[in-house]
Amino acid sequence: MYHLFVTAQSGTWDKSPYELEFSRAIREYTDEDLQQKYHQLDQKAIVKLLSFPALFSYEVKENTEARIGFLKNILRLGDEVIVKYDFFPNIPPLSADIFSQLNRELGIGKLEMYRTHWAVKAIDLMGILREAKLITKEQESLVSAHLLRIREDNPIQEMPLEDRRNSGLILLMLLAQTHYKMLECVISTSTMCTALDLELNHSYLWTIRSIRNLLKNHKDLEDFPIEFEAIFEDLYPGTIGDVDWQEMVAPKAEHFLSTVQRYTSEKGFYDPEKNSPAWAFVELLRPSINQAIERALAYDKRMRQHIKKLLPTPPQVPSDDAVNKSPVSPAKNHEDFENNPHSPNPKQVFISYSHKDKKFLDDLRTHLKPFERTGSFSTWSDLQIKPGSKWLAKIDEALSSAKVAVLLVTKDFLASDFIHDNELCPLLKSASQGDIKILWILIRDCNWKKTALKDLQAAYPTQTALARKTWGRDEAWVTICERIEEAASV
Repeated sequence: MYHLFVTAQSGTWDKSPYELEFSRAIREYTDEDLQQKYHQLDQKAIVKLLSFPALFSYEVKENTEARIGFLKNILRLGDEVIVKYDFFPNIPPLSADIFSQLNRELGIGKLEMYRTHWAVKAIDLMGILREAKLITKEQESLVSAHLLRIREDNPIQEMPLEDRRNSGLILLMLLAQTHYKMLECVISTSTMCTALDLELNHSYLWTIRSIRNLLKNHKDLEDFPIEFEAIFEDLYPGTIGDVDWQEMVAPKAEHFLSTVQRYTSEKGFYDPEKNSPAWAFVELLRPSINQAIERALAYDKRMRQHIKKLLPTPPQVPSDDAVNKSPVSPAKNHEDFENNPHSPNPKQVFISYSHKDKKFLDDLRTHLKPFERTGSFSTWSDLQIKPGSKWLAKIDEALSSAKVAVLLVTKDFLASDFIHDNELCPLLKSASQGDIKILWILIRDCNWKKTALKDLQAAYPTQTALARKTWGRDEAWVTICERIEEAASV
């Protein structure tokens, strides 16, 4: 008896464990009686399967060598099967040509090597290799002794119910942490740059698939309070490009992770005893978990290095002599231009926002910066009020000198009594008198139709709040900036 593993993915056999669909495990190219005996992968079947040698190969198109080894553990997790394996150090690989010549003797059909699968063959693998003079009698005996020892060391036993519950909780926590960390690493830079990373995507797909399978098939997790929904079905650039981590992804990712943390804490879990069935269950997936996190961290590092290269070199700070000799008058220095609401430039844009939405204020100011440099107008927000200044007085001064007001409208903006009393009402009064032009932007969905804003035209269509725009947010900001410039120039 021996196992035949065939895969199309290059490099698969370079690192254990191996994962495949349950539907491809001991079904295809396997005699019917062996299918019935081993396909369900119950504990009795697993112990028996661990005593067979294994041949690890690639589909024909790869034209690579096949390696000989053994299985260390097998885990079925819903629709997935995870196999931990190793190779016999004293048995050399089979070249592609030799392996092809032995296909018939090994019971491998003509089309079998064109299909990813795991088959079990009622054939003496080691005997055939010895007869072909690829291994010696001594090597064959060493392999037989090793496999016998594996069988003796794995008595048939079901995992105790408490161990099963505990290992499920541990694995759920590990997978939830991995899911969060991967998204954080990948999405936190996606508004600036993304890259296609197939290995990273493979790990992400494995992570969300494992979470689904665990919650769906582990009996002790049936009362998990929420249904897991993947935020993204893949991490391709076309999927995650221009997606904001803080506003669009973090809340959902944090909600799932915090739910898992509360759930596992309430249930209670502990470190399983080393080499116990529960320990083996967790350790079988740990390499894939570690690999997923490593790939995410490596991706994050690459993206940040790339972003750093793209950013312009910060300008050198001029010397005191250079400042003193500058022909620019003090009244027009950049600091005065931004912080003084009575700047000589009369075209001032007042920005009203909730501090909970500061990220969108930063986005808007970034997009407006080219207009400020050309002198089209200046912008003012309460961030420019210096510590120790009279807050309300500074806001009143800025309001009185503004030509345009831009409102970043969200539920927090509308709920703020301070904004309503000290900014919105004075602005509406000034607008009714023709002293100021109000432009408002729907940042997040809220009840703006129940306010005076319903009578004012928005700077951008309100069908989709800006925070919900996965695609085209920068394009929206460009349009908004053009509207602001137009209003300031009137």
